[in-house]
Amino acid sequence: MKILRNSLFVLFFVIVISPLLSCDLCSVYIAERAQDKSAHDFNVSLSEQFTHFGTLQQDGAKVPNKIGQYIESSITQVILGYQTMEHFGLQLNIPFIYRSFRRPENFITRHYKLCQIIECELV
Repeated sequence: MKILRNSLFVLFFVIVISPLLSCDLCSVYIAERAQDKSAHDFNVSLSEQFTHFGTLQQDGAKVPNKIGQYIESSITQVILGYQTMEHFGLQLNIPFIYRSFRRPENFITRHYKLCQIIECELV
């Protein structure tokens, strides 16, 4: 009885649950496939998330920001895709990160800007 119950659980997982698992990137950037677009389509997507932090807190309470510390972060992604067949396609993901921040270091206020392209993927 226990073997039958375990076998049914595994079968349920394989048939029902496993098709629901996918990466966030695929679920966000290939939404046009849900609209029954035909194969042999090119697509280009661009997204950006910008965040600014300029409030200092200590133990959950706001404290004065005497030297103007902050961090600004912008993450932009360019996605290029080509659907070769109904169930097969290629997608190139190029993330670009820009960060700017000001913070104290050894009694000097420093200002940094960082730009980089990270982890390009072809899926």
